[in-house]
Amino acid sequence: MRWTLLCITTWIGSVHAFHIRRPTTSSTLSLQYVGNAFRRSVSSSSRSSSSTELLLFRRMFGGRNGDSGGDGDGDGDDVPFFVDAAANYEKDAGIVEEDEATLTKAATAVVERVALTPQEEAEKLRREAARMKLEAERMDVELTLSKIANLEIKLKKNQTNSEQKIDIQNQIDMLTKKLERKDEKESKVDMATPCNGESIDENNPYAYVPLTKAELDDRIATLRETEQFLLNIVAKAAGLENSNDLKALAIKMHEDQYFADSLLKRESMEVFVPLTSMEIQRLEEGYMRLPPIVREMNERQRGTSNVTEIVMKSFEEDWKAKKNGDKTSKKQEDQSILSDGIQMDGLAKKDEGGGSWLFGDNEPKSREDNYVENMLPKQTRKEGAGPTEIDIQNFIEDVLDINTFTVPSKRGEKVPGGFILRGSPRMEDLDMMIEAIDERLAQSSIGDKVEFFYISDPTPVSDDQMMSGMDRDPVLFVCGRDLSPTANPLITSSVSLITLFFLFSLSSAFFTFNESIMAHFEADQAAGFPTDLDWLFPLIEPLFFSMIGVQFVHEAAHKLVAISKGFDTAFPTLIPSPQLGTLGAITSLKTPAKNRKDLFDFALAGPIAGIVASLAVMYLGLELTAYADDATYSMFPSVPLYFLKQSALGGGLIDNVFGTTLLSAPDLNKLIPVHPFVISGLSSLLINGYSLIPFGRTDGGRLVLSSVGRTGALFEKILALAVLVAASLFSSQTFVLVLVPFLVLFQGQLEIPCRNEVDGIDIPRGILSVATAILV
Repeated sequence: MRWTLLCITTWIGSVHAFHIRRPTTSSTLSLQYVGNAFRRSVSSSSRSSSSTELLLFRRMFGGRNGDSGGDGDGDGDDVPFFVDAAANYEKDAGIVEEDEATLTKAATAVVERVALTPQEEAEKLRREAARMKLEAERMDVELTLSKIANLEIKLKKNQTNSEQKIDIQNQIDMLTKKLERKDEKESKVDMATPCNGESIDENNPYAYVPLTKAELDDRIATLRETEQFLLNIVAKAAGLENSNDLKALAIKMHEDQYFADSLLKRESMEVFVPLTSMEIQRLEEGYMRLPPIVREMNERQRGTSNVTEIVMKSFEEDWKAKKNGDKTSKKQEDQSILSDGIQMDGLAKKDEGGGSWLFGDNEPKSREDNYVENMLPKQTRKEGAGPTEIDIQNFIEDVLDINTFTVPSKRGEKVPGGFILRGSPRMEDLDMMIEAIDERLAQSSIGDKVEFFYISDPTPVSDDQMMSGMDRDPVLFVCGRDLSPTANPLITSSVSLITLFFLFSLSSAFFTFNESIMAHFEADQAAGFPTDLDWLFPLIEPLFFSMIGVQFVHEAAHKLVAISKGFDTAFPTLIPSPQLGTLGAITSLKTPAKNRKDLFDFALAGPIAGIVASLAVMYLGLELTAYADDATYSMFPSVPLYFLKQSALGGGLIDNVFGTTLLSAPDLNKLIPVHPFVISGLSSLLINGYSLIPFGRTDGGRLVLSSVGRTGALFEKILALAVLVAASLFSSQTFVLVLVPFLVLFQGQLEIPCRNEVDGIDIPRGILSVATAILV
């Protein structure tokens, strides 16, 4: 109705504007065109318009089939009076006087709004059709995703009918392929009209391609549907202050994706192509985020402070270095292939520097392979147990889906022991994502062949990543399923038996400092060394069995936590020590922990339980020493004073029972008779303390790994080794001389990965970790 009134106003303004002259043909045709447009509008909207409104319109403006108004005789068409007035302008006599400026302005606005050219009308209809098509496709995708979700729920609930399971799975696969085809179709968009008007260099494969207007509008629409807190996080990560500027955010996200994809494509570049302006800009931003001291050293080395020149030269030099490295590796590979055809294979390899018949192949490894092997233990790269490329392809196609983890490629990145899959998790709860992938893996054909972990990227940081300052996303690491220890059971059993012998020998050795017992031996020697030693075993047994008991408490705590957390451990292997009888036990994981929290609980449980048990045994021994009669006291083993001062915690307990006078004696070699429990408790306290050294696969190493991640654990291992070596060279602690080779040979590698090694520990566990470090 309002549109009709504006059309009437158009006619009145036009008549008033031209009343001093006869109407021209063009003005008449213009009014007729407006009338025809109005007729079409009324005809197309009559189905939804109110009949009462049309009746009032006819009464006001002289419709010929109305009840009142108008004196013409028409055929009943709903034609406004100004159409006939335009054709019979000369017969119109009455002209209403109105404000000329207002009516002329209104008439001009209506004519501009209504009188569209055919090309403009076609463009308008095309845009409307495109919008409706996009809306229909969006609704179709949402409906398809909803169907997939319902079918997966139905599949989980159906546990009996296998045929129905297969039918449901086929429906899910069909719907998933439908979405994949839609994604491929949508990726083939028209890139001829960038939204910002930039030109596209078709000859440069690394040129920045801006978003088209349609793509930009689609991304803005998607961002509008995103929760505000997520927009704030994305905007902050993109370096934008205003998260409400969706256009800037969409363009920034597109530029970030372009830069990441460009770096990946340039890794396989055969001929160097100069950097684009967008790439140079991003490299400059990453360079400026480096610490000032690093930038200053780099500028001094290159003799220039021009950031653009530095990043361009650095990028090109890095590419050339990689290219030369690839050629060298290829040459070595060709030489190895050639040497395999020579009958004197061992001599050929020796000449090439690739190894010898005495020391084995010793083939050179790349920097990346060496780094990965330091980050991941040997269990993940058992010979012949790793997955093949076909296994990885099946894993991607049959196990991963759009609801768990999406990868852009059907092939993985080969690393020692397995493959790395780079992609994006589709669940916020990573533990639930691992469980969902496990369920699909168990139903697949490779369920008994591969194992996977979600870990931080184990490959070294490239120069490009360092220059750009980009954060590295976690990856899926897929390896063989068997992660059990590779040690020979016969060897481990023999080592444990040797340890028991060392413990018994140590327990006996402490009694050699007792004068009464040595006098007894001298008397036996004079009598010809009788074989009856029943009087000696009761003296040795308390020390021997109490040390085994404390170690049993330590290992039992590990086992109970492992059972409660759902992973398995191997049987402990006792490690011998000349000074303390044993250095504890090696308890390897046969299956991985669920996450870093579970690994933290497992690592801390053993030492804490062992330290508590050691203090309890030691305190009991101190009390028995304090209240022993003279006859019993005379049969106690004796230890040097310096041995009782080995532990600050143990020394504090001694001071609490005997006072400070005992340990303050100036002669450190003075022999002190004590109950065997004091010796076993103090020795076990030292052993549990050494197990907390942050090195490799010790309990301390596991605590570090669970607290700061795999990279931090590797750095901490190197630092701890340096400290121990320095202590063995410059201190009087001879025990460290045995500890260092034991750690390097038996505990040097990091623990096998957790299933979810991305999520860290919580605050309470962090506080315990700091307290444990202080205790050690």
